[in-house]
Amino acid sequence: GAGELLRAAGCQELDIGRSAAGDVLIMSPGTRQVHLGIRTDSGVVEACARLRRVVERAVIDAGTWRSAWRLPEGEA
Repeated sequence: GAGELLRAAGCQELDIGRSAAGDVLIMSPGTRQVHLGIRTDSGVVEACARLRRVVERAVIDAGTWRSAWRLPEGEA
């Protein structure tokens, strides 16, 4: 899955509550689906299928996002 790919790329898995701007967030909205977002200072940037555009959401729901990943040092 996406987590294995991020780990293989040298990313470090974090608790959602410890995520910071620039970290990659993963959620699974449905069976065999993976959705990625990028943490910002004020929320998360993600593609919204319903709106058909990229949006920034001000709320990060730890129940929705299942993991957070930090890029290797010097890669951000």
